[in-house]
Amino acid sequence: MPSLVRLVKQTGVYTLGNVLLKAAGFALAFFTLDPAYLAQEAFGRLAMLETTAKVAIPLFGLGLSNGLLKFWGAPDAHAERGALSFTALLGGAVLGVLGALAVIALADPLARWLLDGTEHAMAVRLIGVYIGAKVLAATPAAYLRNQEWVWLHVLAIGVEMVLLVVGAYVGLVVMEAGLVGLLWAYVASAGISALVMAGGMAVHLPWRLRWGGLRRLAAFGVPLAAAGVGVILLNLGDRYLLKALADLETVAVYDWAGRLASVLYLLLVSSFSAAFSVLGVKNLEAGGGSAFHRRTFRHVVVGAGWASLALGLGAFDLTRFVSPNPAFLGVETLALPLAVGFALYGTYYVLVTILYAEGRTGTIARNILLATAVNVALNVALIPAMGAMGAAVATVLSYGGLLAITARTVSREVGTRFDWTLLVRALALVGALYLLGHLTLEWNLVPRLAARIALVGAYVPLIVALRVYSWEEVRGLLTRVGLGR
Repeated sequence: MPSLVRLVKQTGVYTLGNVLLKAAGFALAFFTLDPAYLAQEAFGRLAMLETTAKVAIPLFGLGLSNGLLKFWGAPDAHAERGALSFTALLGGAVLGVLGALAVIALADPLARWLLDGTEHAMAVRLIGVYIGAKVLAATPAAYLRNQEWVWLHVLAIGVEMVLLVVGAYVGLVVMEAGLVGLLWAYVASAGISALVMAGGMAVHLPWRLRWGGLRRLAAFGVPLAAAGVGVILLNLGDRYLLKALADLETVAVYDWAGRLASVLYLLLVSSFSAAFSVLGVKNLEAGGGSAFHRRTFRHVVVGAGWASLALGLGAFDLTRFVSPNPAFLGVETLALPLAVGFALYGTYYVLVTILYAEGRTGTIARNILLATAVNVALNVALIPAMGAMGAAVATVLSYGGLLAITARTVSREVGTRFDWTLLVRALALVGALYLLGHLTLEWNLVPRLAARIALVGAYVPLIVALRVYSWEEVRGLLTRVGLGR
């Protein structure tokens, strides 16, 4: 039966991989946020292309990799794991090629819609190839997670990120090729990584195709593919609405705030979900009950709240460090609500694994699509009046709605309940400490940083004072790490 220690260890390894992702993003920011290499409007175009890629990857992938995660632990699939994995790999390769060709064929209309002109069609074609490579890579990544070969997964991420940063330097700085040069780096890094991972998986597996297995994978995965598109639109769809209701420069600033907030997603939510999607489902299928989920829920609430506060109070000075463009300093007020949205999504993930284990992918998709529809309506209502902040508020409310409806589903249909006062106390503390930190915005650098770091540090004793953790638990933890008696 999975233990919390095992979850923490695997989450830690996945976090290392995501640290590499964010380190690469931070390195790229020195080029992509500098108008000498990439104009603010071009950064907005990059945001639109990346958003489209993130929507298209699960759409074209049809959820085959998710199906592989589900059926890997099924008793009746144990003897056929090799054939099932090869079937998913071959299916992913075909879907990746078809997805790339579809985007390339639609390059002109997509360029008019996304980038304001067919002169940018080459950028769309390149993002199409990138999409195909990512669809192919999804199955090998799921295979490594199933095998719990987490270090190989991290190595693959690290190599891809090194290739991306080097390629971006060549394309932007050496060749001065602008957005197209940067996208060539995206294609090269993702393509090489996908081919190496897929080739290694193909060599390791028996070449046996199971059409019945493909149908099982698709039947489970297609609703999740729809849900995956819904989640991405819930998170990133506001870029489309901001472009329609504002301009590419506004998209650029908002997207940079989203990238900073996504530190929480990559270092906490994504790392945690990569481990918990396997261990949480295994725990339930082994008859472990919901106690493991309730314990994890509390730790995720506290950790995500702390990370949200740190990102909200650190975004301004981090942006001043990497970008000479003062327009991007608008992240001061945008980063916190976006980070809180990711925190709510991390909390949602604890609950949704219960529905995964029950095989209720249709319910998951329905809830996500409903939250996405609410998000669109809120964006349309709030952006004209509040601009980028309207989109940020819509994100928080939509993720909160998704969490609430999923909690109601899990409680009514599965009978598992959680203590929601924990979330209320944590978010109230985050909001209060952030408001105090925001008052220091006009201070000089050193006192501002000192005050904000102190406020982030104050979160820990205050969360205990709010009885989210008991003093007995704190003393027990200190004793285990050798700091108490």
